[in-house]
Amino acid sequence: MRVEAKKHIDLIDILKGVAIISVLICHSVIVYPVNLEEVAWCNILKRFVDSYQMPLFFIISGFLCSYKGIYGGYLLARVKRILVPYIVFDAAALLLRVVGGSFVNRSMDIKSAIFQLFLQGTSAGGYWFLYTLFIISVIAPLFSVILKKNRLLGLPIIAVCVIVSALFDLPEICCLKSVVYYLTYFIIGMMLKGCDFGKIKDKRIVILAVSAVVFCLSFIPLRIYADKVYSVAGIYISALSASAFFASFFSLVKMPKLIKNQLMTSGKYSLQYYLLNAFLITGLRWLIVTKAHITAPALIVLIMFAVCYIVSYVVSKYILDSNNFFRFLCGLKVQKISNME
Repeated sequence: MRVEAKKHIDLIDILKGVAIISVLICHSVIVYPVNLEEVAWCNILKRFVDSYQMPLFFIISGFLCSYKGIYGGYLLARVKRILVPYIVFDAAALLLRVVGGSFVNRSMDIKSAIFQLFLQGTSAGGYWFLYTLFIISVIAPLFSVILKKNRLLGLPIIAVCVIVSALFDLPEICCLKSVVYYLTYFIIGMMLKGCDFGKIKDKRIVILAVSAVVFCLSFIPLRIYADKVYSVAGIYISALSASAFFASFFSLVKMPKLIKNQLMTSGKYSLQYYLLNAFLITGLRWLIVTKAHITAPALIVLIMFAVCYIVSYVVSKYILDSNNFFRFLCGLKVQKISNME
């Protein structure tokens, strides 16, 4: 069975759901107005989720990247899908940082906000992912042409990215550091397109077991006893083994319909969950910690995650997807209005 990226695949939505739920968990470990990263189990939880959440997103983005030879049409679609929601939501988040005072973490002046919006998406309102993904998407057709000749030509590109990331302390300007690092995973996703996954269908249990062992060995002993090695190679091993584990696990396990539907819905609206999260986190931090004076780390994380998940689900499905104006602003596909007879 040869899987084409353009066809709808339930597993892709499920993996996107896993990735965005992981993002919500990670962001629930807040650092302001209390720093939960100083709590041991919170720090471990954040490090664990951080090891795979964004690489998994970029692998999926590379797999779904479709270039059909018309660059103008391709670029316009990327602008609508990525750049428009980035500018809309990031500008709003930065404005909040300018006028929010103690209500927000890392307040800034208007000049810094404008600079970050256009030239330094890494720390701009938390939307560095969209900035980085758009830059990669702009150059992705070049790699698409190369990989169509031979998918293995992606290996030297990956090697260059890994070496550059390891040897050079790249600047944050235009998210250059993130672009080079995450391009590795994007290329891997592109290389997976058109693979004959039927050949490994009967080996999924083996892949599941091996990837779990590899992840544990790279994430725990390597990170503890050889941190420099982990920062150069271990981060890639952890990310790829975790991604392989999730892909194998969710293709093997028959989930209850309710859980599967929730994961797929989260995957469908993963971008919208991401866009809403910065604002939800800001409001919840103020409400839970500043006003309600809740200090128990477990309770903070649980409330933050539960409220963010529920509100994101309701707003994305029933408000943002309710009309074309909201769809345009948040990167959903605008629906064509049929002529009434």
